[in-house]
Amino acid sequence: MNNYGFINKIYDGVVEVIGLKDAKYGEMINFESFEKGIVFSLNKNNVNIVLLDNFQNLKQGQKCFCTDKVFEIPVGFELIGKILNSKGECLNIKTKLKTKKTDVIEKIAPG
Repeated sequence: MNNYGFINKIYDGVVEVIGLKDAKYGEMINFESFEKGIVFSLNKNNVNIVLLDNFQNLKQGQKCFCTDKVFEIPVGFELIGKILNSKGECLNIKTKLKTKKTDVIEKIAPG
């Protein structure tokens, strides 16, 4: 049960998961029902995950998985005038957004 876990609670856009012993802060988590989230709290007995999708398809006991990837979003001039959702997907154009670079959402401040 190191790289997968089970939903214990769902509240206010946060999912509490038991398991995920290998999870890292900021890591992307995939849920069995194809929702995604980001690890934001690592506790002794559970992991808290902020949801990037709708919580209505999630239920207690549902399985989720580590991805071993830190959450990244597209960056660059290609985004000017675009509207993005919480997963960095473009909402105001029909074609898939193509950028040259991505960047993590959490990093150490310079200086």
